[in-house]
Amino acid sequence: MLRLGGVAARGSPEKAPLRWLMKLLGPEDRRVLLQPGIFDVVRAATLGALDRGPRNVIADADIYLTEWGFEISQINFPIRFWHGKEDRNIAWTYTRQISELIPQAETHWSEIDGHYSLPITHAEKIIMTALQKEAVSQGAAVFQSKPGVSRDTTGS
Repeated sequence: MLRLGGVAARGSPEKAPLRWLMKLLGPEDRRVLLQPGIFDVVRAATLGALDRGPRNVIADADIYLTEWGFEISQINFPIRFWHGKEDRNIAWTYTRQISELIPQAETHWSEIDGHYSLPITHAEKIIMTALQKEAVSQGAAVFQSKPGVSRDTTGS
């Protein structure tokens, strides 16, 4: 199946069969991936991962399903999670479950973003937040922080 995906990824997102696969994504992911140059970057990363063989891609996915070798609730430093609720690759509820186990977790949810659109559309805000600085740019989506976290992530 992954090899078939690699073949499909070499095509154009405006033509079958890739056009059909694009319909499986949420509206914001599709909008962002159809911007000039963005799809090419995502395609190159996907094909690069597949060039090393499907086992590596599967091993990456298995990380979410296996024990990590430590108790996650023992993480005693701040961790920031950003996740779009329209992510069709990894459910945002998974991130919510993990974040609820980490005492100093800070969550940022986007109601409209998916797997691809969130890091592309909000890269500056994510980086600025990671650097503990106020992001200057205004995002298209309104982020809601986890209850009990006072950080304003809307950029306003």
